Amino acid sequence: GGAFDDPASVALDAADNLYVAEFGGRALKFVPAAGSYVYDSTLQSGQGAVAVAVDQASGDVFVGDFDGSYHVAAFDSSGRR
Repeated sequence: GGAFDDPASVALDAADNLYVAEFGGRALKFVPAAGSYVYDSTLQSGQGAVAVAVDQASGDVFVGDFDGSYHVAAFDSSGRR
């Protein structure tokens, strides 16, 4: 893992960690500032991700998917929903 298929949106947290929402890959991918790939998380809706944002204070990550109702999934800084 680690390669980006179809990035739709990116965000950085306070520690310069990179979060990538992938439309084609239907995943949120996390790459720490150190540069190694850490994890991805497939969205529950099974639809493509279209936006990602990070709360700089808490480290929580918010991902908007494209399922017709524009669902938003929230993850804590370790990747758990």
